[in-house]
Amino acid sequence: MSNQSSSSKRASIMDMFGEGPGTEEIYSLKEFLDLLRQEFDIKLDDSERLAKRKNLDINLDSEYINQHLDKLFETCLERAPAGSTSQLANRKSELALKILESMAMNANEIDQFDQVRPNIVNLLNKSYFEKVTKLFQSNADFVLKLARMIIDILGRALHNNLSVINPLLQILEYGFKNSSNQIKSQAYECWKMLINNFALDREFFLKAKKFSLILMPLLNKCKTYKDESVCKAKLLSWMCLIENLADQLPKYSYKVLIPFFNYSFGLNNLMIENGLYN
Repeated sequence: MSNQSSSSKRASIMDMFGEGPGTEEIYSLKEFLDLLRQEFDIKLDDSERLAKRKNLDINLDSEYINQHLDKLFETCLERAPAGSTSQLANRKSELALKILESMAMNANEIDQFDQVRPNIVNLLNKSYFEKVTKLFQSNADFVLKLARMIIDILGRALHNNLSVINPLLQILEYGFKNSSNQIKSQAYECWKMLINNFALDREFFLKAKKFSLILMPLLNKCKTYKDESVCKAKLLSWMCLIENLADQLPKYSYKVLIPFFNYSFGLNNLMIENGLYN
């Protein structure tokens, strides 16, 4: 197969993902993962690729997915260096991320997906996050998308794995401190997803240390947060927290409601101290 035809094939595959797995070309997640096999299994010759592409009768279960996890997560990090004219690496990493996002979205429909999550945790080791942190310097936008996917795909499996939580928190901190307002906004979008993740387990969510952790970036009074998009993203994170508290909200009025009103409406601290706020 010529380089030109190979390039065209990859471009056409990426076109299929423009609207996600609901497009006409991709009828099910099984076909979605079959395209993954065609794209990444470089050991197959062209005839085998063609035969496998036509064979969509795949047993989509934890065993099948586990065969591809390592390659998927590694491919996510294969971004082209800043200033590079080559887009092939970026296309492959975006493809891998889209597939992982689709897995997370359809986790409830995949047989025994809970058996996949421990393997994901093992893949997200210290070495992997060192690469992610390095990638943040040149691809902050993509890394924050990767962080959102990790939070989503792990679900409750994230809660008791500090080896994953701590590096994720470090990455989000880089996002909050980034000079780009777009990156700050995306960091808050990640934080909103983290709030939803923690709230999957009410007991875990309401633990004092975990709840204080969730509040930290929301209480941030950084004066540079004047951009409308950043303020809106932060506001939506506040709303997400309030919605997840639900019937527990009255118990957290001073920790949550007053700071939220202060952020939203500029409630003066002096009013609170003097009892003018009820």
